[in-house]
Order: sequence, then structure tokens, then C-alpha cells
Amino acid sequence: LGDSLVSDMCIRYGAHSMACGALSAAHQMYNVLPAKDKWFLECDVSERMVSAVASEFIEMIKMK
Repeated sequence: LGDSLVSDMCIRYGAHSMACGALSAAHQMYNVLPAKDKWFLECDVSERMVSAVASEFIEMIKMK
């Protein structure tokens, strides 16, 4: 999440979206979380938003 502060992600996305996107990115890259369908809906974040944020996180990590 610290890397998101050097981009405009923290302005474009809300805190819940950022948190859900970070968890999703971690799961996609490292398979560290159990796969549970639609868990992000409990945070009132859409699947589309989670996917968008996760994709940006993954791209930032790959650029390092």
C-alpha cells in the first residue's frame, strides 16, 4: 500500500477500495488468502473496482 502514495491511486480510490484491491492483488500474486466468492461486497466495493485497483497494484509491483 505504501507504493500507492507515490501515485494518484489514493486520490482516485477510497480507502475500502484500496484495501480490497491490495488484498486481491496479494491473493493473485502470492495466493496468500483463501478464495472466497464476493468477500469484497461486505466492504461495499464492486468486483469491477477491486479488479481495477488490484491490477494497478500488480503493475506497480512489477515495475519495481
